[in-house]
Amino acid sequence: MRSVEIGRIKKNKAISIVFEIVEIENKFFVNMREYVKTNKFIGFTKKGYIFEIKHLNSVINSLNEIINFISGKDWNKKFDEICDTQMSGGRAKNETIDKIYRYLDNQMKEMPTESEIVNWVKYCYDFKHYKLAVKIFNCIDEQKFSEDDYRKLKKIVEICRLKLE
Repeated sequence: MRSVEIGRIKKNKAISIVFEIVEIENKFFVNMREYVKTNKFIGFTKKGYIFEIKHLNSVINSLNEIINFISGKDWNKKFDEICDTQMSGGRAKNETIDKIYRYLDNQMKEMPTESEIVNWVKYCYDFKHYKLAVKIFNCIDEQKFSEDDYRKLKKIVEICRLKLE
């Protein structure tokens, strides 16, 4: 096995991501691997990726798609929408998510009940729609909820916020 280091990106004081070309049994690979330098350990970790060099253009194309995605205006909002769609199996197919968005967009004919909102927040927590749970909570009027229900909602949303960090 032979290798040539091409570059490094410093991740923090102790960890760098090393980019290298590696030859293994007459085949060439791109290796992107974490390299750690601490008092306890110096060397490469298992964290990283290795792939045949023939796939490099596909990797670069995917990275360029990421660059294009995050270069757009309001890409965070687009990210949220796509993420919600992917996680729910399609927003149109998911009545609960659909109702939540109608509520958040003030497009509901009837306001949801207190128990319905509690169920929405629980649903969002269960299906890892943490950001959506926080959005719902930010839109509610504390006065319209029983003390017990509001306390439950607040706890769930606090957990959702932690999971978003």
